[in-house]
Amino acid sequence: MAFKSVNEIEKFDYKDCEITSFVLDENEIRMELKALIIAPENSQNERSQRSYADTVRLTLKDAILEKGIKEGFKYYDADGNLKETVPEKILSEQELKTFKFIAETSYLYDFQKIDEAEGRFRYALGIERKPENPQDLAEITDTYQLRVSFTEAEFCWDRYMSKAE
Repeated sequence: MAFKSVNEIEKFDYKDCEITSFVLDENEIRMELKALIIAPENSQNERSQRSYADTVRLTLKDAILEKGIKEGFKYYDADGNLKETVPEKILSEQELKTFKFIAETSYLYDFQKIDEAEGRFRYALGIERKPENPQDLAEITDTYQLRVSFTEAEFCWDRYMSKAE
C-alpha cells in the first residue's frame, strides 16, 4: 500500500465513486471503491490536482451501522403532474444485515458529516443502486442513506490513475 489517508473524508470527491465490495463485520465496515477522486488538499496527493485513485480500500474502524433509510421520491410526468409518491422506509435489522448485496452494485455519491463527539465521527453515506439497464434514462433507481459512527476512517490505495476532469 503506497498511500494512506486517515480521517480526511472531506478531501475526496465521491461523484463517480463505485462500491465494488462491502463488508460489515462486528466492529468494522470495509469497502473497496473505484473512481474515487483525491482532492488536491489531501495529504497524500503528490500531484496537487484532482486525480483518480486506483482501487481504494476504505476501513471504518469501531464502526456502528446506526440506521439505514431507503429514500422516498416523487415521480412526475413530463407535464409536471405528480404520478406517484413513494415514502422513505427505515430498513429493518435484517435488511441492514443483507445490505451488502445492494451496496456491491451501487455508487457511493455522498459522505456527509453529521457530527463528532467523544472521539467518534457520525456520517451519512449516500448510496445509489446502479440501473439495471444503463441505456434506459427513465429507469428509477433506489437510493439509500446509511448513518454510521466510527473512530477512524482509513483510505488506502496503491497508485494514482488519470487526472480527474
